[in-house]
Amino acid sequence: MRKVNWMVMIIVMFFIVGVVSAVLGVYCFLGDTQKNEEQALRHISISLEKNREGMLEGEVKEHVFYFHRLLFTMLPDKEFIEKNIFKAIYLCDVNEVYDFYKAFKQKEIYNDIIAGSATMMIKTDSVQFDKETMSFKFFGTQNIERGGVVLQKQLITSGRIKRIERFEDNPCGLFITNWKILLKKNIEK
Repeated sequence: MRKVNWMVMIIVMFFIVGVVSAVLGVYCFLGDTQKNEEQALRHISISLEKNREGMLEGEVKEHVFYFHRLLFTMLPDKEFIEKNIFKAIYLCDVNEVYDFYKAFKQKEIYNDIIAGSATMMIKTDSVQFDKETMSFKFFGTQNIERGGVVLQKQLITSGRIKRIERFEDNPCGLFITNWKILLKKNIEK
């Protein structure tokens, strides 16, 4: 009986030593893995930041184009217009977008578009970006069509770009500040 107890104790001790060794090994492995993951994430972060620098001009131009498309493309649908205005708020200072919206609403332009079944479409002619000052100028042509008649307007705006964290509603991680309309006039045919 004593031989069996010693054998059981030896087996239990080997088992305990094995379990402790395994736990310590896993702990060390996880610690190393976590350090490796942190290092890899740092390297990825640095690489992404370098790539972002290289892609900045393209991202700014796309961001500015998208912002203007949201504001200056309108269909005779109140929900469509308000949805686009709401989306634009994530891309630009809310006060500047709201001032634009309020001015259009006061002039009853939205109601005219809806009542007259008009459509407004913006075409980007170019976007100039100065990386040093993080400022841009947007040049576009807006087509307003109502009842088969097309009116064209030249549009020039300017603003500055500020970097922010990327998120779902602003995937470029860019934010427009100091946005203003420099010129909006009819194009004579």
